[in-house]
Amino acid sequence: MERTGEREARGSTQMTSGAWASPVKSVGGFTWSGGVLTVPRAGIYQINAVAHFYADDFHATSIQVTRNSAVADAGVVAKAEWWQAPTNGTPVNPSVQATDLAYALNTGDLLRVFVLHRNVNGNRRNTGGGAHDLALQVVWTDSL
Repeated sequence: MERTGEREARGSTQMTSGAWASPVKSVGGFTWSGGVLTVPRAGIYQINAVAHFYADDFHATSIQVTRNSAVADAGVVAKAEWWQAPTNGTPVNPSVQATDLAYALNTGDLLRVFVLHRNVNGNRRNTGGGAHDLALQVVWTDSL
């Protein structure tokens, strides 16, 4: 699933249906609805989420994938943060990528992506316009 979407300037925001395009490829029984990915079978999974932002005075960004939680920072499967001291408001292009290469999931687990960005001027910004600028990949690798 890849697409751009608007983010809250303060606080983590769940990436819901408007932030994502249709899945690039969906095999193995995954279901996707409103920004929630339902796991089709128990197993060990590789999970990767990425967000890229461009040309603003960013000083913090983060991305996380949660399991069975509609609240950021609860049930976190993978998380990444980037930050710098907000000193002069110079435009930067931060990226964050959260990865877990061997995470155990159960049938019916619900995965959600949350993104946060903060910048000096406190405005709202989209991720970049490319399909790769907001992405989630979940791949089954082995049984439990």
